[in-house]
Amino acid sequence: MDAVPAISRLYWRLETLIDPGVRSSQYIYREVVDANVDAQTRWLDVGCGHSIFPEWIDGQRALAARAASTVGIDYTVGALGQHSTIRRLVAGDVLRLPFAPERFSLVTANMVVEHLADPIAALAEISRILRPGGRFIFHTPNLWFYQIRLASLVPQGLKTQLVAFSEQRAESDIFRTFYRMNSARAIQRVTDASHLTLVELRKMNTSSIGEIFLFGPFVIGALLVRRVLRLEALQNFRSNFIGVLEKPESPINDAIV
Repeated sequence: MDAVPAISRLYWRLETLIDPGVRSSQYIYREVVDANVDAQTRWLDVGCGHSIFPEWIDGQRALAARAASTVGIDYTVGALGQHSTIRRLVAGDVLRLPFAPERFSLVTANMVVEHLADPIAALAEISRILRPGGRFIFHTPNLWFYQIRLASLVPQGLKTQLVAFSEQRAESDIFRTFYRMNSARAIQRVTDASHLTLVELRKMNTSSIGEIFLFGPFVIGALLVRRVLRLEALQNFRSNFIGVLEKPESPINDAIV
């Protein structure tokens, strides 16, 4: 019997027993994005990497094709060469987006904002290219989730190796993290500084088969912690955020209180 499928089945069985009903936050992120894409949407996916969502999520090409225009941007040219869901791809930096003002009605970023050294500048640039009423939707880990908090203290080289092992990813696809927009308070602060409006902030735990490879038999403890984090009082310590920011229809008047 192949060990990896056997370990995977064990994880799903334990998760069903200890933390039933939890889903991958990637599926929830996909649903939020899907609800904001129609035939009039002009969509930019920032940090698009190899695909909009993980490759195990179906329907990505159809979703991209539904929009009036879909563009992906990433500063890693090698990632663009492997991208499989967006046809129009651009190499560039989120701090200097090569697009005219108010070009897009939707901007998305999947597991990107944790890598921003200057999130206020990045959001200002995203706001510049968004139309009034346009939205920025992002999915990111929570700095105050205990695993992420511990990871933030680990040297980057070791962290890269651990992520590569637990998530079965190439080390070349793992980038330095800053976690400067990765708590509820930081998200609100950065949003306010960028003159955007925080429409929604979902705080959730995510199903993650990588935990059994990372923790081994101690994965039972990790699942128990995740179950406890279902408590409303502990929502700010859950593993992931999905945020929806909106550009106001009219300029914000700082004189209005």
